[in-house]
Amino acid sequence: MKNIMNQLMMIIALMIFSSFFNKVNGQINFDSVAISKSSEYRTLFQGNNQRPKISGFTAITMDFGVAPEPISLNIGGELAALINRSFYIGFYGKNLVTFPAYSFTYYDTASKANEATDSRGIFFHGGLLVGGVIFPKAPIHLGLSTKIGGGGFLLYKENYEFNNYEGEIQYQSWMMSPIFVVSPQLDLEMNLTNWFKFKVGLGYQWVSSSNLTYNVMEAGNIVEKRLLNSNILQTPYCSMSLVFGWFK
Repeated sequence: MKNIMNQLMMIIALMIFSSFFNKVNGQINFDSVAISKSSEYRTLFQGNNQRPKISGFTAITMDFGVAPEPISLNIGGELAALINRSFYIGFYGKNLVTFPAYSFTYYDTASKANEATDSRGIFFHGGLLVGGVIFPKAPIHLGLSTKIGGGGFLLYKENYEFNNYEGEIQYQSWMMSPIFVVSPQLDLEMNLTNWFKFKVGLGYQWVSSSNLTYNVMEAGNIVEKRLLNSNILQTPYCSMSLVFGWFK
């Protein structure tokens, strides 16, 4: 519980910090630093008393990590509103496409005996995306982002009846473990056109400690065993994104 609270405090601090990107970008000038003396009411998303510019973007993302396999690939998408080219908020979704394999023996309640299985895992999650960009008008610039979401690790077991009928391996849904995910990330963005960016990033995927278990018969007793601790899904990762929107 303490670890979760620490993570949430970190997320809140990051979101507050990101909201100041617009303030920094609107006040700092490379030639001079101007201090506003206006007594008019101003907001974080307002620069020089002008209305905020609101646009949006969508992105195709690829994340390469080292868990649950030495080389794991996640593919996903993002959709967000962009405020003054500096702060964005939206949604994301991603899915592990390397499908790790698991072979083990479990207790089948129908046959009341241990049976061997070959299974594949699917890890998916989605949720809130929030981030900020420093000096977005520069051709190459930095940014920070955080993904906060939920999903699950779903286990599929081989369906032998369909194998015999179709002539190829078929899988059916079997077990699932719900998870909570937080992924802070440091970004490097490149403005290629007014509507297209290329982005690379380094991040860390934190996953809540939800466990995936199964039963097996040992010495006449049914024993619960752990197949996957979702802490195994925690990993540093590198990300590449193709970002399409209006950035001018």
